[in-house]
Amino acid sequence: MRKRLENLNRRRAGREEEPIRHGIGIHTGMVLAGSVGSPERLVYAMVGDTVNLASRIQNLNKQFETDILLSRTTIQLLNPGEFKLESLGHTAIRGKSEQIEVFNVL
Repeated sequence: MRKRLENLNRRRAGREEEPIRHGIGIHTGMVLAGSVGSPERLVYAMVGDTVNLASRIQNLNKQFETDILLSRTTIQLLNPGEFKLESLGHTAIRGKSEQIEVFNVL
């Protein structure tokens, strides 16, 4: 995604357009997922605390000026050394009583 966004922004710069940034938040846990709506307006949706926390983590990209952030919960499921990561420390999350540790994907 980073490589494709870089290529897209290079083309946009050639047309004197503003660059596009992305922000991704990844958290791991249980969700309720399924199709919601009428046959004319059917959408696939996921809900639950895991989805909400991933969304809150995604929003932290603006604060930390990063593009991909992962929760400690997700990090614990990765193979050690699989990705280059940097802890950004514990941070308060709206709607949560405890702070969570987030990691930047380098």
